[in-house]
Amino acid sequence: MWIDRVVLAAALLITSLPAGAVEKIKEPATGVEFDATLDGGYVLTGVGVRKKLAFKVYATALYVKLPDAAQPLMATKDVYGAIVRGTFPRKMVMHFTLPVPGSKAKSTFRKNFDRVMSAEDQEKCVEDRARYLEAMGGNIKKGDRYVMDYADGRVEVTLGGKKIYETTNKTMIQGIFSIWYGPKPLDETLKQNLMSRLGEVLR
Repeated sequence: MWIDRVVLAAALLITSLPAGAVEKIKEPATGVEFDATLDGGYVLTGVGVRKKLAFKVYATALYVKLPDAAQPLMATKDVYGAIVRGTFPRKMVMHFTLPVPGSKAKSTFRKNFDRVMSAEDQEKCVEDRARYLEAMGGNIKKGDRYVMDYADGRVEVTLGGKKIYETTNKTMIQGIFSIWYGPKPLDETLKQNLMSRLGEVLR
């Protein structure tokens, strides 16, 4: 079956390397490296960089869990919509390459939500949105690595392995992923780059 082939492909990504070694994928603009696979069956679908004017703010990577993500991603023509609304486990990693003042980070995420969420949807997650802005609104240091982890209807955000935010609010979860993968993404090129390896990992 095709799911068996997907599982085999994911296994080959791991077993083709020397024992104990993990393939690294480098984001070319920043030189930041991300593991090609993570424990639990997660595979890297792409890497990219968030630029603001001439500044490279953070390198980022997207992972989906196989075989859970295989069928919904292969069965749809809208893979970005599947990342926004899907129920399969996935992770997004953001590695900051510049320091960002907390006030700037908070303001940026607030504007992102205003761009991708209607006023009606924001009303459905006022408290969750406020907690997210507070969690992401601290002073960000160069080298800080945030992980947004979705599984079992819940998003958790960690910084350096420490949980700083969680929600089960479906509208909020879709709003978070819409920042990068929705119809009005933060950066269209970044959106596409984060899925650039999808065909390879699902073949």
